[in-house]
Amino acid sequence: MFGDFHALGTKHFAGATIDNTSITDPSLQGIADIESAIDWLAGIPGDGQPDFDMVHSHVSTPAFISRRLIQRFTTSNPSTDYLHRVAKAFKDSEGDLGLTLKAILLDPEARNIDLNNTSFGMKKSPLEGYLQLLRSLESYTYLPLTNPNGAAPYHEAVGDHTNTDLYLENFQYPSTQLANHERNARFTPDRAFGIDTQGLQMDPFRQLSVFNYYLPDYSPGGAVGNAGFVAPELQIANEPDIIRNINYFHNIIRHESGPGGNELGVTDSRQNVAFGFAPTDTDASDHDQARLPFQQLIDVFYPETAPTPINAGDPLTDRTSASIADEALLDALDTRLTCGLLKMRYPYDRSDDDDPNITGADDLLKNPRELIIDSTSDYFYGDPYDGNNDEQNRPDRLKTMLYLLTFSPEYQIKK
Repeated sequence: MFGDFHALGTKHFAGATIDNTSITDPSLQGIADIESAIDWLAGIPGDGQPDFDMVHSHVSTPAFISRRLIQRFTTSNPSTDYLHRVAKAFKDSEGDLGLTLKAILLDPEARNIDLNNTSFGMKKSPLEGYLQLLRSLESYTYLPLTNPNGAAPYHEAVGDHTNTDLYLENFQYPSTQLANHERNARFTPDRAFGIDTQGLQMDPFRQLSVFNYYLPDYSPGGAVGNAGFVAPELQIANEPDIIRNINYFHNIIRHESGPGGNELGVTDSRQNVAFGFAPTDTDASDHDQARLPFQQLIDVFYPETAPTPINAGDPLTDRTSASIADEALLDALDTRLTCGLLKMRYPYDRSDDDDPNITGADDLLKNPRELIIDSTSDYFYGDPYDGNNDEQNRPDRLKTMLYLLTFSPEYQIKK
């Protein structure tokens, strides 16, 4: 809440009158207005009044709201029992969303992973998958939130960082929120809706309809529809847009600076001026682009010294140092991005699926995890421990694995 931009005075909406004019501080009044609006829509927890259903709304309100929340957080098709438990938590708490979300996330159906259960879960939307990648691997831009005092990664950014207008901490940005960001999160994807070869097809805060990006009861037909299930996110998963999604991910994974964000001051020229350059210079024009800290990820995830080879000379079971290191790298990414489901589902065992005398002909006998590890180790890059181009081989392997992992079912489907 930015007090300078809040409209003071009494508000009228949805049949309610909100009057917090006794609060003179603009920021505090704004927060109180928002809380009053939420209280009216969901009920005031603890007031002893039966207002969980917005006073006079339909009796199905708890189930209606609970189902929508479950669909956004855990599964598109909650069981009747799961929905009942969450709706009861909503009703008993008089619409307390904190307690309702706790019931959603801690319910036994959400906590017990069953890899054979094909009805529980949901496809991630492209925007959610992209933001998970950025947040899980600590991406950053060169547009700072707070004064970095020369701390990485800002010391790598060209320009004058003494300009106080660079830092959100100087514009009433809540200190508790600033403290949540180790580096920087001043980033909104720009041009995320592509009309050519790449895009998330989801511009943040720019839904094409008042009903959001997709409908909660959308069913794509086929096996999903025949089972009586819905899959809302698949409404925007047509063939051309899936290709655009893959290319958008490729942009940030394959390039040191990925897709652009919203420029500081809206334009590149203003952003250049903010960092002390002429408007026509290009020195700071890409500071809004999101970056992944590839070298830091390599330092943490990739073994520094060569692992001991296994069964050297045996064409069916031998493991090179690079292959063992690549497996460790993939498992580290798997833990952070897919909850370890790739390793849980697919063991690595070369002896049961590949004849080394038939190059490439039977590679499809490998499971997905083996394909990622072996293709990275055997076909694309040199030995990362032979002293020849090692510092480039390792990030190349990381990028390839990351690219393949983010479009695996284990990443794209939330379980």
